[in-house]
Amino acid sequence: MPDRPIVHLLPYWSLVLGPTLQHLSIICKSDASITDELICDVFTNLTELVALSLTNCSNVTHTSILFALRHSRRGIESLGLEGVSTRFDWVTFIREVEAFQLFYSLRKLTITHPPGFLAWGERNLGRLTSFSKLEEFNLYQTNSGRRSTSSITKDECLPMVSMLVANHASTLQTLSILRMTVSDHALEAICHGLPRLRKFFFARAWVQDIILDSQIQSLTTLRRLEYFHISSMGAIYPSNSAFDGFPRTEEILQFIEKCSPTLMQCGFDTRVWSIKRHFRLLSNGEWYKDVSLAAYEQTEVPEHFLVVRT
Repeated sequence: MPDRPIVHLLPYWSLVLGPTLQHLSIICKSDASITDELICDVFTNLTELVALSLTNCSNVTHTSILFALRHSRRGIESLGLEGVSTRFDWVTFIREVEAFQLFYSLRKLTITHPPGFLAWGERNLGRLTSFSKLEEFNLYQTNSGRRSTSSITKDECLPMVSMLVANHASTLQTLSILRMTVSDHALEAICHGLPRLRKFFFARAWVQDIILDSQIQSLTTLRRLEYFHISSMGAIYPSNSAFDGFPRTEEILQFIEKCSPTLMQCGFDTRVWSIKRHFRLLSNGEWYKDVSLAAYEQTEVPEHFLVVRT
């Protein structure tokens, strides 16, 4: 989160590091700090960059991002655009990316829910990534764009999911759809259409027995799945209720038994568990597998939860 004195040094800094710098992440804390003009000055020198992430840079538009893409000698492999300017012209951006194949190296794309997503999501996201072999796609809806689950009359996710299945089923390994509800149809399409999926973060409308939901059971068809995390939307727990909103341990274990043996972690809302499997040889010569849940042991927080998307 660079303050103003540091921001003014970025063009000189980029001149020094330009021949070697490959990854750049900027998280803005001041709306006026990072502008299109500054981004263009910086990226004139960053020709070796392969990964760019901008968060809460609300003065950055398509103009400087297109400039950065064109100046990457090897092509951008990872791009994050979260909380960019409302003046970001997605139609122009997609047209230029498609015309000049600026995403030919792209493997990872992270964006916040663009305005009018329902109107242009499927067709234009398909055009945007048509030359990419996406391995990871992350879509977040901003707080300002969120609606209550009861007010949603059209499936927001299904068109986008259909595009991912049609264009990236052979390559996509990580998918994150947060702050917007993944419908029954979209979830079924993901589980049956993206067989290489290893990590899956998504949001569902809250139900009390979410792990028993028939559509959640479709996760068991993902035979390469290593990690899933379900966030509930619209959860309301009575103050006098002993129910804390989380599935019971025995329910989770029963569900895990049906899942891929590659599954190592699972999470519901604010809780995450590691999955432990212990094998022992019985007296009759057969092997017995014992599955249990353990506390999340890794010190690093999954990238999908590192930044609060506002």
